[in-house]
Amino acid sequence: MTKAPPDAASLAGGGSRRLKRATRRKIVYAAVALTLAVVPTALALALTYWQAASQARTRLGDVAEATAERVRTVLWAAEGALVAVHHTASEEGCSGRLVSDFAAAATGRDWLRALAFIDPAGRLACTSYGAFDPPIPVRDHRVALLGPEGWAVRFSQPVDMAYLPGSSVLAVHRLSRGRYAGSAVVAAIAPSELLAASDAGALGAAGRIDVSLDGALLAEDAEDAAAGEAAPLTEIREAGAFRVRVEASAGNDWAFSDWRRSAAIAVAAGTFAAVAFVAAAVRMAGRRASMRDDLRDALENGELAVHYQPVIDLQRGRCVGAEALIRWTPATGAPVSPDVFVQLAEDTGDIVPMTRWLMRKVADEVGERLRTDESFHIAVNLAPVHFNDGRVSAAADAFAVAARSGFPLGRLQFEITERALVDERRCREVIAALSNQGNRVSIDDFGTGYSSLAYVGNFRVDALKIDKAFVKTIGTGAASAGLADIIVDMASSLGLKVVAEGVETEAQAAHLRQRGVQFAQGWLYSKPLPVGEFLAFVDRFNAAPPVPAAATT
Repeated sequence: MTKAPPDAASLAGGGSRRLKRATRRKIVYAAVALTLAVVPTALALALTYWQAASQARTRLGDVAEATAERVRTVLWAAEGALVAVHHTASEEGCSGRLVSDFAAAATGRDWLRALAFIDPAGRLACTSYGAFDPPIPVRDHRVALLGPEGWAVRFSQPVDMAYLPGSSVLAVHRLSRGRYAGSAVVAAIAPSELLAASDAGALGAAGRIDVSLDGALLAEDAEDAAAGEAAPLTEIREAGAFRVRVEASAGNDWAFSDWRRSAAIAVAAGTFAAVAFVAAAVRMAGRRASMRDDLRDALENGELAVHYQPVIDLQRGRCVGAEALIRWTPATGAPVSPDVFVQLAEDTGDIVPMTRWLMRKVADEVGERLRTDESFHIAVNLAPVHFNDGRVSAAADAFAVAARSGFPLGRLQFEITERALVDERRCREVIAALSNQGNRVSIDDFGTGYSSLAYVGNFRVDALKIDKAFVKTIGTGAASAGLADIIVDMASSLGLKVVAEGVETEAQAAHLRQRGVQFAQGWLYSKPLPVGEFLAFVDRFNAAPPVPAAATT
């Protein structure tokens, strides 16, 4: 269950409670500030990480595609070279013409290590380098061929051949017709030539490129450290009709190298922002907590005072009361603006006990005048919480103050702003309770909010206070200069009295008086005054000859 707002006697609090409140507030402010600093940084890192991963896959796919294109080129060229010598090999076997055809086919193809003719007996009869007489038996070096039986050319895994240094991928074309049917022409390809378009070393410590056919490895390129590090990124491409598969893999060191540098900068900036935000939040929390606690202490220690801004009856030229305003002058500092501490009090709920204190203070300071002068009144401002919180009763507070001081309830009037009229049902109840016991109610700063006069007519209010922004335009010729007159006319049509705020010139007062406005307050008459100066002002002002009533228009 929510606790009711504290009264004036409960505002002091112990030192330990004050410290705990301040500490909790600092923690909350720091947590919010940290969240505001960390969450955007984390989201930015996550987004850029995803972008880096996507870009890395694209780049790795390009590497795999380039390798696949190289493999296609080499294998197609190997097949083309073997098909080109097919007729000569089938009809003439290892002739001088075939050796010449081998040499011609190898010209311009650096990746082709050798072309060879294997006779039906499994002997190497000739290569692109010349003929062997007698042929060299190579049957012991026959290997399994990859790919379907029906292919014109089939391939082997890398094998060591007696007539060639190193290992070679063999492209084998068997002759099925002609005098030398059963023989084969073979193209030897260096495995590294299949990988000439790429470099696994450029893919980081886990970089690896594999070329395989039917699951058998034709060529591979891997860094020495690749065996010990997983490769989280892999892209696969197919090399055309040969069913050759190219698989390119890379590690995080390659994929996110640029991102890590950017992330380090972002983290450093985020850390700096977090520290700055948290420090600022702690200072702000401390300042706000300190101001709230100082305000509570001020109420107990007598640092708050009531100043009274005189309200003048324009038609009779008499001071008939005042608006009671709270002022705060700390013992060790300059006055605090009401715009600051009143808003703080409204935000924290402390405005309720402050308003109770204000009514009691008014009763103590001007109670005698309220008891003896039936035309005299004091207006007190109510905050939205007085209308939005069912546990708060301004009517009960006013009744208690009037009963204790012995003045009629009607001498204590209340002002509310348009923004307090949100909950119509609750506002009706509060205003009705005040009206029923004789307290008059005015709408303060009318025209600055969003309420229409028709909406205000739904409530039992007695007067409208024209905001000083409209009064200031009187006689200036500005486009808004006639708004004050419009408000006066509408209020008159509803039977409401009008109070003009911010009257600063005689011309403004004369215009308002002629328009039938009943009351005014502003620096033309007096600024808000401490009680002693205010009572002296009332006596002095009312001792002057009364102003003749103006004819209204």
